[in-house]
Amino acid sequence: MSALLRSWAWWLTKGVGRSLRAFGFTVAYVVIVVASVMQARSSVAALLLAVVLVVAGVAAVIWFPRFAPGLGDWRRWRKARATRRAAVQGYRHAVGMRLIPALSDDDYEWAMRRPVKRLPSARFRVMPDWVVLTVAQTQAATTDELVKRAEAYAPVVGAPADWVTVQRQTDAVVRIVWRRAAPVDQLSESIPFQPGPASDDPIAPVLVGRTEAGADYRLNVFDRQTLVLGASGAGKGSWLWSTVLGLTPHIKAGTVEVWGADLKGGVELSAALPMFARTATTFEQAAEMIAELRAEVDRRLEHMVSVNSRKHAPTPEQPARLMIFDEFASLVYSAPSSKEKAAVEADVKSIASRGRAARVVIQAFAQDPRADSLLARPLFTNVVGLRFRTADDTKLAIGPAAYDAGAKCELIPQSTPGVGYAMDEESGTVQRVRAFWVSDEVLAETSADMERFLALREGAAS
Repeated sequence: MSALLRSWAWWLTKGVGRSLRAFGFTVAYVVIVVASVMQARSSVAALLLAVVLVVAGVAAVIWFPRFAPGLGDWRRWRKARATRRAAVQGYRHAVGMRLIPALSDDDYEWAMRRPVKRLPSARFRVMPDWVVLTVAQTQAATTDELVKRAEAYAPVVGAPADWVTVQRQTDAVVRIVWRRAAPVDQLSESIPFQPGPASDDPIAPVLVGRTEAGADYRLNVFDRQTLVLGASGAGKGSWLWSTVLGLTPHIKAGTVEVWGADLKGGVELSAALPMFARTATTFEQAAEMIAELRAEVDRRLEHMVSVNSRKHAPTPEQPARLMIFDEFASLVYSAPSSKEKAAVEADVKSIASRGRAARVVIQAFAQDPRADSLLARPLFTNVVGLRFRTADDTKLAIGPAAYDAGAKCELIPQSTPGVGYAMDEESGTVQRVRAFWVSDEVLAETSADMERFLALREGAAS
């Protein structure tokens, strides 16, 4: 405290001295102006002299804030005070959250003489929309534990517990952010389907929605095996139809084929049947299609080996094939026998593990996140988690690592179907995304357009 008082006294002394000096200069300036005007021998000379002095005075006023007496000291003092306060409050809050151990009374008294340099590294900042604590953590705690502590500690820092994030800047440095107001959700409103720019590459990622940052989100359809999980009404249809409609130019070109299996009677896929080269509505039909796809993978891989190629290049004769399963778990529940279920599971695993190079991939949709209801669950490297009812369902669907990273699917509102967290398990990235909303009118228009296109192509061929 004595050091702080001394700094205040020194600043005040310098400020008063400079102010008195500036006052003296100002008085002298006014006297010179008045005397010069009075001594001028002609009105023209007096006018010119007055103009020169006024211009000089205006220039001095303009530059005064930059060179004002004591202003630089005041700014430096305020900055030093803010840094000191951030260090002291950071230490206290870090101790309160058990991120660092408390100092002894003697050590604390010694450290407070120069808190910025001597206190443990911690900074606490209060801003209009945020409260931020950055600390070099020295007591063990997992990220999940830190989130729970931060939520419990929110009333102490005057912030709600609903919007807390924990970020590890390094292995030791943790940044905890409490939002003081609800964030503006860029994904709160539905986004009508928008076809992406035409691409000559049939296996290029497909534009299916927007990220919470407002950027385009492109789904890597043919370079991953994709699994979309979510409760009923979570918006799985938005992801399905955004993918299919995004592939329309390549379907027309013949370089992409979409096959579909809907074991709920074909209700979902019937909205735009012309988009699909083949469809299945029973277990037997689906099993036959899966077996054919496995055989196609075998043939393509054998051909690739013979020509020394690592990737299949889609052509109208051998297009890239996307197999879509609506309600993927039906393959497990509707199997007539364990033998037939095992055969289908073996085919699905074979396609999921080897099909990418052959450009034969799967996109599966399901409500039940349990692994025993999903065939070849570990082989899906693109996972999208939509809304779930409980945190346990979310963790089953996307894994604890993604959940700890902030992908809390159980917090997605029912009013935002199509919103989810997209996880690329190969790169480890997690993004919050909303798929396009595809209306019945758009589906009907697209379906009719595809029917006309197919009719014209058949007519031209005949």
